[in-house]
Amino acid sequence: VLIMAAAVSDYRMAHINAGKLPRHDKLTLELEATADIVAAAGAMKRGDQRTIGFSLETSGDVGRAREKMLRKRLDLMVYNPTETMNADTVSATLLYPDGRGEELPCRDKADFADILIQRVAALF
Repeated sequence: VLIMAAAVSDYRMAHINAGKLPRHDKLTLELEATADIVAAAGAMKRGDQRTIGFSLETSGDVGRAREKMLRKRLDLMVYNPTETMNADTVSATLLYPDGRGEELPCRDKADFADILIQRVAALF
């Protein structure tokens, strides 16, 4: 069993300055998209492998999370609304490619992790 976790940003700096930038009234940063690691894993997985993704979305935008799950060929998508950022608790919905969804009531993150591990193990 191989488990990989990646919490990367969707964007990175397009240009890196080797030295200190002089002070200006305004500074504009140019960003570029990063590689989509989970999509790449979903595209090349073997039949005995499972890919799980997380989709942090605006509250109520479960449809966007479901679309991403299907497009990236994931076996499970964890939809969690932006309200979970910097919170001690999480309310999440587990989405499956067959159309099922499991809404989990608000709980602390350690309890949520236990449930998620159980659901992932059931995928095998």
